[in-house]
Amino acid sequence: MVELAMVNSDKNDVREQLSKRRAAVTNLTSEIASLRRDVQRLKDEEDSIKSLLEQKHEVARLSGMIDMFRRLISVDDDETRVTLELEKASLVADIEELESETNLSDVRAKTATFLGGIGQQITRWAREQHL
Repeated sequence: MVELAMVNSDKNDVREQLSKRRAAVTNLTSEIASLRRDVQRLKDEEDSIKSLLEQKHEVARLSGMIDMFRRLISVDDDETRVTLELEKASLVADIEELESETNLSDVRAKTATFLGGIGQQITRWAREQHL
């Protein structure tokens, strides 16, 4: 009888330990699922931030190019035009250095394609204006 009582007690202890371990596993599984959701949310936020930065980069570059173009076409003397061309070359070098540091190669390719189209339109317009 005593042995049977000890076996039942051990059996209950084992069940209790098993129940605690199952609860711990369930808790860990829940935490892992939560962490996976957090990681996915962070990846989505990162993608969104990258997209926003790419858009801002393109807007800034376009704005700078348009401003430089307007300054160039409004210049009458060659000395000022040469100064602006040198400034433009310096700015292009600065942009290229920044881009190499930030590794935006595919953004750069997309921007170059887009800017190429704009450049063709500006060139066509300048020719029509006999500039």
